[in-house]
Amino acid sequence: MALGALVMIIIAFSYAYMAPKYPKTGGEFTFTKMCFGRNTAYVCGWFLVVAYLTNVPMNSTAIGLIVDGLDGSADILKWGLHYQVAGYDVWLGEMLLAMGILILFGILNILGVKKAGIVQTILAALLGISVVTLTTAALVSSKTSLANMAPWWGGS
Repeated sequence: MALGALVMIIIAFSYAYMAPKYPKTGGEFTFTKMCFGRNTAYVCGWFLVVAYLTNVPMNSTAIGLIVDGLDGSADILKWGLHYQVAGYDVWLGEMLLAMGILILFGILNILGVKKAGIVQTILAALLGISVVTLTTAALVSSKTSLANMAPWWGGS
């Protein structure tokens, strides 16, 4: 966790340094093009395409897992069995939710960086509020116990 946090801090400082110098849209591609030239930016762009084509759909499918965990035994997304992967059932309801979220954020990005930035700021604020709320609730709950901190694999 500490190593991951350190890497994220380095990335955040890099963005904070580069964004004012190159305020054009394009992020990593623009930064690479301005600092290292067109050929390197071309390679960077293709790596970004591959990263987004793999990570974005994978993360959107996690929403179905979250809903599955929140709805208890209701299984509101478990309809229209589509196929199985590694023994895991993939349901049409979960796929439609993931596709709807991808389309929604696609439209948001088409509308422009400023609107997307506003939505991202709101979502980040809601995430922060949720973390503070859940942390506070966990600390003041009568069911809080240090025994709950034991790892699930049986270590002490």
